[in-house]
Amino acid sequence: TNTGTYGPIRDYYQDGIGGKVKLELPLDSVLHFTASAGFVYYPNNSHYVYYISAPTGYHAQQPQTYYFVPVKAGLRWYYDKIAYVEGETGAAFKVNSTTSTSFIYGAGAGFIIPFNNRNALDLGIRYERGFEIVDYPSPMSQLSIAASYKF
Repeated sequence: TNTGTYGPIRDYYQDGIGGKVKLELPLDSVLHFTASAGFVYYPNNSHYVYYISAPTGYHAQQPQTYYFVPVKAGLRWYYDKIAYVEGETGAAFKVNSTTSTSFIYGAGAGFIIPFNNRNALDLGIRYERGFEIVDYPSPMSQLSIAASYKF
């Protein structure tokens, strides 16, 4: 949560939802290269209104819905056969006028539940920072949980 003269970001936006596709290529037995692209959506808090200064006085405005397309690359290190830590960096691309294309970075951890030699369930948690909104002076951060099917 970011604060300042604008107040907490949670006043403006609800919890987001999104999805991504991720490529993982082994560099050796424990270190893998990752690349991902996705889409994330943050709906506005419709009950929240803020005021904008205009030549004719102040007028009320609701925050717009926030969309972005994160594209990242990084490394995943398996410190056990099923457990890993990872880090990624990249850009969150502008989708609508409420967003700015911005540098983003993140780190996470998780574990793999194998079904057979080729398929598995990937469960993880990650922290990401850097998503920028035009009307808010600080980058957004997010803590996310993920469940993925690996094939």
